[in-house]
Amino acid sequence: MKKQKLGVILKITPFLLILYLQSFFTNSLCIFQISIGLPCPGCGTFRSCVALLQGNIKQSLSYHPLLGLTLLIVGYFFLKYFCEVELIPKHVENRLSVFFMIIYILVFVIRLCKYFPNIEPMVPFQHSLWYLLYSKITF
Repeated sequence: MKKQKLGVILKITPFLLILYLQSFFTNSLCIFQISIGLPCPGCGTFRSCVALLQGNIKQSLSYHPLLGLTLLIVGYFFLKYFCEVELIPKHVENRLSVFFMIIYILVFVIRLCKYFPNIEPMVPFQHSLWYLLYSKITF
């Protein structure tokens, strides 16, 4: 099991290093937003977490309404992979994963329709290739 944990850490570390380095050049950690120019389903999660830590629940929910669900999922996977605690049977976990993905996609579409392109964090990334092409076509 220790080799498996080491394998997970070795797979995650280069990805985190790339995110860290790209943040210097683009001021964004989101690969989806940098490449496509649109906000991703998780956009605003970090801001939401910071606002929650500062005690501003209303602002936290405005940045991303599913922060609580996100923290719950991250906590579950931390317990599962690093503490080796099996809380939910695999078949239930698979169904919950599909359910949570559907919830995230629905909330993303609602937020995109309601807030895009004028309200943070649902604004286009203006330095992406797709946004530059879009702005040339629409003007």
